[in-house]
Amino acid sequence: MKVLLLLGVLPLLAAAVGGDLVIVDRQGWAARAPQGAKQTLTAPVKYVILHHTSTPSCSTQKKCAAQVRAIQDDHMDTSAFHDIGYNFLVGGDGLVYEGRGWDTRGAFLKGWNVKAVGIALIGDFNHKAPSDAQLQVAQLLISQGVKLGKLSGDHLVAGACQVGATRSPGQLTVNKIRSWPDWWSYSIKGASCK
Repeated sequence: MKVLLLLGVLPLLAAAVGGDLVIVDRQGWAARAPQGAKQTLTAPVKYVILHHTSTPSCSTQKKCAAQVRAIQDDHMDTSAFHDIGYNFLVGGDGLVYEGRGWDTRGAFLKGWNVKAVGIALIGDFNHKAPSDAQLQVAQLLISQGVKLGKLSGDHLVAGACQVGATRSPGQLTVNKIRSWPDWWSYSIKGASCK
């Protein structure tokens, strides 16, 4: 698997061709600078928590980048986070958007930010499932995390709704990730999805 990093000065591209993972860095989606001190996430991390953004889906880099900027604005201006809450976001365009990255603690689910990487699928998947392609890109990203030593080889993946009081990423998403070899079958009492 090749990993390509798109810098902000490159033209817009579609990706995830032939198993290649393409990550749009923060400059590439015109991120705002984080506010406050950065908190380190100690690698290797044991858990990956999958979310959805509860926003419209996107299918082009231009639209996905705009969506990621809007999410960052909401997280910083409305929720008073220091930055976008997720470590990474996966668009319907087949690209990964760097949020806080591998080495910075996220702000995506209370109690899990210190021990998990938060990956958000761009879209609202309460009533429709994410595409197989979008989920495959998330799996490529997780594989990259293992290869880089950012995720443990025996990591576990769960939907946020399995481990917290949220509906994200939706039962339909959890139904799809159940087939992943690293899916964690654990769920809290009263979880909205299992």
